[in-house]
Amino acid sequence: MTSKPFEFDHLVHALADAHSALQAQAVQAVNISLTLRNWLFGCYIREYEQSGADRSAYGERLMEALAERLQQTGLRRIDARELRRYRQFYLAYPQIRESLSARLPGLQIRETLPPDSKLPSVPQTMLVERLSFSHFVELMQVEDLLQRAFYEAESVRGHWSVRELKRQIATQYFLRSGLSIDPSALSALTRAGSEQAKPQQAIRDPYVFEFLGLKPQEVVTEGQLEGALLDKLQGFPLCIRIRRTDAVRAGRHEQPAFRIAISSAVARTRADRRVPEPGGRRSWRHGTLTPPTPLRTQHSPPGL
Repeated sequence: MTSKPFEFDHLVHALADAHSALQAQAVQAVNISLTLRNWLFGCYIREYEQSGADRSAYGERLMEALAERLQQTGLRRIDARELRRYRQFYLAYPQIRESLSARLPGLQIRETLPPDSKLPSVPQTMLVERLSFSHFVELMQVEDLLQRAFYEAESVRGHWSVRELKRQIATQYFLRSGLSIDPSALSALTRAGSEQAKPQQAIRDPYVFEFLGLKPQEVVTEGQLEGALLDKLQGFPLCIRIRRTDAVRAGRHEQPAFRIAISSAVARTRADRRVPEPGGRRSWRHGTLTPPTPLRTQHSPPGL
């Protein structure tokens, strides 16, 4: 029995579905690896602080010295503040050790005691698989353990983006839920209007940039930068409309002309910022630019 031949629309949907599914798997793999790496960093740092043979030589400057040495090895975006955050992550989520041991069975990790708490909690495997490290950064800022457990569960249940998690914490969703007459209805309403995490958002995550060894400039094309600048310049008070010419549309490179147009618009905006001086005089504040000829407007005083 032969299968029905593909139609073109079916082909398009099949390719799009395959891309979405495998893209989501790739993003999840990166997020899991990044989370476990940062937890392991915190684990090693804490172990060294407690029993390092030469820890007294560094004292309070341990994080700064460690960040400097790591940058020499190629980890250029890891600074002392991030190292302290990794240590905090390890202390806040010791149960993640189980996920790390399962994925790297040969790795030797000191046994850590789970937090002595009877609060309902999300299984650690689900936390690691559903949340990015940026989620954990926001969760660690919630000091109350009950509230933190609440936001963990809601983030996983609603598949929240990092921005959505920040918004719900800032608007006291935990307290609103406790005061609500029908918390389940509020939860359903919140999930319906919440922003969900998408694979594309991982590209903008600064921790993913650092982990993959990328620089922000490597994922911003010249066309994207030009378009963003044009959008911004449209709102300038004295900015003329800058339009792409037919030559640009045809693919010919006219970057100098584009730069000149931007410089001219910015120069005119700067030149228009006149500040009164004592004695009724006016001066042009324009840095190193040559003062242009002032333009007469209906608000200009006589003589200008």
